[in-house]
Amino acid sequence: MKEKCYSLLIWLKETIAGIERVNNILQNGKNQNIELQGFNDTFTKISEELRGLKETSLAPASYGELISLLDEAPKLENKRPSVPKGFTLPPKELNVAKVLSFWVVLANKLEYWLNSYQGEEISSSSERAFEHLRRLIVVDEDYRKKWQSAYTAGEVKCEQLGAVHLLHHGLWAVKIKSTKAQTDLMYYDLVTQESINPKIIQRTSKGAILTEWKMLKQGGVKVEDLCNIARNQLKQYDGGLLGRFTLSSTRYVIIVSEDQIELKDDHLEGNVTYRHINIPVNPKAAGITAKNSNSKRKNQ
Repeated sequence: MKEKCYSLLIWLKETIAGIERVNNILQNGKNQNIELQGFNDTFTKISEELRGLKETSLAPASYGELISLLDEAPKLENKRPSVPKGFTLPPKELNVAKVLSFWVVLANKLEYWLNSYQGEEISSSSERAFEHLRRLIVVDEDYRKKWQSAYTAGEVKCEQLGAVHLLHHGLWAVKIKSTKAQTDLMYYDLVTQESINPKIIQRTSKGAILTEWKMLKQGGVKVEDLCNIARNQLKQYDGGLLGRFTLSSTRYVIIVSEDQIELKDDHLEGNVTYRHINIPVNPKAAGITAKNSNSKRKNQ
């Protein structure tokens, strides 16, 4: 249902772009015979489709405001005064600008509501997925051995196991890589280690999350330095082709360790929260939930 809502948003933006072109023509007085009724018909169809959406597409309050706005939607007026050749049509004689302004505002609100609601859903699913992973490692001996083996094998294997687990919760874990020229960013599927296809994310998941997985090894790089390295890599994200499907306001630094460790509070920079997650591959069952809860309380 959310995908249908996004499709309607794209349709609305395309129609707005068409009206902007018409408005520019009218402002310049180049053509006074432009038919506006077609735009009215299109807006009517979009409005009907939006009204038919289930409330689960948006938060209830946002859905209610959307319907209220649609009730106030103005119509384009086809009546135009006769204008001598060579003269510009006075903008006040038509309400194109007013109609254009209304639908631009509605489109921006709709996009914000959709992204906010989807972001909340993805964020909640992410927290559940990581907690599920930690608990599986505690109670499932076979699963724990898989993660211990992955920890020994290295970062890529942990990324792959983690990505498959997250997909079970409806989430694609995406990794950012720079090209050799350091100018273009590529978004990689952690399982295949290849460039990701946004259409697969669209068809199979709630959305994507930005992740950096790091191994904490005894005698190796300190945990604070690992977190800094991971955050700097995550800062490269610029939206691009994955923008609509990706939770960008929260980015995940995952530290895989032998034993359970205490991580510092999450790092807030601008509008982005860098969430620090510990995945211990040989944890003690006692106290794991309590420590995770205390970490969350610190960050609130």
